[in-house]
Amino acid sequence: MERFLLDTHILIWFLDEDTKLNRYIREGISYFQNDYFISIGALHEIITLQAADKIDLQLDMMQIAQILKNHNIKILPIELIHLKTLEHLSIPVINGKKHLDPSDRIMIAQAITEKLTFISSDKKFPYYKDRNFILLEN
Repeated sequence: MERFLLDTHILIWFLDEDTKLNRYIREGISYFQNDYFISIGALHEIITLQAADKIDLQLDMMQIAQILKNHNIKILPIELIHLKTLEHLSIPVINGKKHLDPSDRIMIAQAITEKLTFISSDKKFPYYKDRNFILLEN
């Protein structure tokens, strides 16, 4: 059984039943085909995006937590070992700018530390040297 960490937008697409989410990923989650994790940092990011009206997800955190539980998606806390990995994580330069997004970087560090394949469609992630990603086209 494979182990995956879902990026924030992948979780949002899943929760919102958005057709942008790859059918195989959706089915994998829905039918418990693998182990899926979400960072506590992604849940923090969802709250922030909702507060800033950047997403229109009609679920509160307790509803999200229940959906995660129903689909056996485990919440991955941020531990000191993840911060140690983050401390040594490469900082890619993309179009002349350092990629320092704190949410992205902690999730990448968690995926590396926990040996999880990170599922995202973020085009910045391939610039990281030490990673294992599944990049979805959208």
